[in-house]
Amino acid sequence: MIEPRSFENPSLQKLIRVLIDWVNDELHHYRIIVQDVEEDLYDGQVHIFSDVPVRADGFEINLA
Repeated sequence: MIEPRSFENPSLQKLIRVLIDWVNDELHHYRIIVQDVEEDLYDGQVHIFSDVPVRADGFEINLA
């Protein structure tokens, strides 16, 4: 859980924007667009990640 006043921190806002951009890049072929991380992932969209390999710094991790 993130403290509500933490959302005022520019670094957290930037991190959230980067996360949203990454999720949307990974899920675009499912025609899923995340606009609010907390809301969209909470309402069940997170199940789609079982089919998405995570790629970071040249490594690939399958979440399934």
